[in-house]
Parts: sequence; structure tokens; C-alpha cells
Amino acid sequence: MDGLPKFQDKQRVTANDKGTSSIVEKTINNLVENGINVIVRMTITQEMIKEFKETIDYLSNLGIKIIHFEPMTMGGRAKENEGSLSRPNPEEYANKLVEVIDYAKEKGVSIISSTVMNALSPSYMFCDGVGKNKLAVTYEGVFSSCLGVQNKEHPLADKFIVKDRDIKKWMEAKFGSYVDDYSKNNKCKNCFAKYICAGGCPSRNFYATEDFEKIDDMQCIPTKIILKKYITNLYKQSAS
Repeated sequence: MDGLPKFQDKQRVTANDKGTSSIVEKTINNLVENGINVIVRMTITQEMIKEFKETIDYLSNLGIKIIHFEPMTMGGRAKENEGSLSRPNPEEYANKLVEVIDYAKEKGVSIISSTVMNALSPSYMFCDGVGKNKLAVTYEGVFSSCLGVQNKEHPLADKFIVKDRDIKKWMEAKFGSYVDDYSKNNKCKNCFAKYICAGGCPSRNFYATEDFEKIDDMQCIPTKIILKKYITNLYKQSAS
């Protein structure tokens, strides 16, 4: 769900082009009334970043306690609608998000983001999909370790999709780390946050830079800005 109805109804429509905010609201109300803790994952466009506080108020009033913020990736439907949807500016997005973290806490809402998903457990790899630690069955009936790579025509299919159902061979073909000292990604070599972002999402990197090892600024810049806020908050908590 993409937050405020005006954004949800523009970015998430039915097959006959109708907005879906009322449908999702009803679903959230039903879940909350039955004691189910709902996490809302939002895909953030440039238009949305100026209204984070209003979004938190809206979702908080619906009973949401956890909001997952993720900037739009230029793949799939986003690529198809490139003229009407724009990716946020990385620095502006991160600074706006940092501004509302404490505000959300006052409202009893926690904010999460993949940019600091490894903050408590630094890693060579961005996600389980890269490390071949999870497997999904896609809509075409193929096995993939990445939910963003769902068919054999995808440019990264050879990295994520099991070929000929040979699981053993696929498991042995693991990614090498692309943030260590031997990586060609020199931008990450001396970065203080390289084991927090762990090189970022390969799929997002590919769509943004045409190279899965070249980190997307939308992952790099917010990681550094949000991580600073994260560390500062930890320090304040330990000192109080």
C-alpha cells in the first residue's frame, strides 16, 4: 500500500483503472479488528516524500504500527509508467525520512527500510536471495531466489533462476561478495557502511546502472544518511 489515498489511487489501480485505497483500508480495518499486526510496505515516488508526516498520521489512525519505506525501482510497472511516476531524489528522500523517524515513534509507529536491514547483523550479501538462502516458485512455475527476477527472460535470470531443476549445481554457483577488497566496485572499498548495505540489491543496481555490481545511488546515499540517524539514536538510548 502506498500510503495516502491520492497516491494509492494513482499508483495501485484495478484492471479497469479504479483506485484501490478504499479496498485496502477495508482490509486493514478487518485485520486490525481481529488483532493481526499489519506491516504496510510503501513504494516511494518523488511526489510522496513531502507528505511523510501526513502519511504516518493516516496509517497510524488505521492502526498501523510498522511502516516499511522503499524508494521506487525503475523496473517492471514503474518502467512502463516512467512518464507519470518519478523516482525520488536519494538525498532528499533520506533526509525527509530521517526527519519523521522520531515523529513516527511519538505516534507509536516504527519505520523500517532495506537500507539498514543489516544494521544489527553486518553482511557480505544484501539479502538471502543473493546468498541462495531462499527459493520462490514464480508465476511461470520456475524456481528463483529473487522475487524481482521471475522469468527466464529477465537480464539477471542466470544469477537467480534455477536451470533445469538442478538445485545442487545452482547452490554451488553462489555470488561472490561485491563489497570486499577484491571487488571491482571501488566505490564501496573504503565505505564505513559497506557491510550494512552489502552492495545493495543486484536487481535494483542493474535497473539503475545496467551493472548488478555497481551500487545504485538510491541505495548508497540513503544508507549513509539513515545509518547515521540509527547510530545516533542507539547512542542516545545507551546514554539515557
